[in-house]
Amino acid sequence: MPVFTLFHDSHCPICAREVAWMRRRNHADRLAFVDVATAQESAFPPGYDRERLMAVLHGMTPDGQVLVRLAAVRMAYCALGLGWVTAWTAWPGLAWLAEKAYSVFARNRIRLGAMLGGRCGEGSCGVGGSALADHAQRKG
Repeated sequence: MPVFTLFHDSHCPICAREVAWMRRRNHADRLAFVDVATAQESAFPPGYDRERLMAVLHGMTPDGQVLVRLAAVRMAYCALGLGWVTAWTAWPGLAWLAEKAYSVFARNRIRLGAMLGGRCGEGSCGVGGSALADHAQRKG
């Protein structure tokens, strides 16, 4: 039974690679995946829409607690038994820097993926364009 559900964008080249990597290590099925780019909104946490979930990474615990940004990344890695990989992102002093770096990544993930040779999926680049960046800046 999953201990965490990760809401991801399969059309983001970088995100798709990381999720594929996670799926290969999800031997105990402790991590569930919802592709925000293609899922029905009924699969989203209550009160969340596609635009909000596309702005930054989200995840949800079985009791309905929604984690965002690096907290969601850390929980996903913990579900895989790999919490040590991301633990440093919560260390005093480094947490602030890691969150700032994540903010830059989240706003530019589609462009970064394209620069690294990835291709964005159908419709994702429209979501990942300036509207996504503007939304991410508003949500901070």
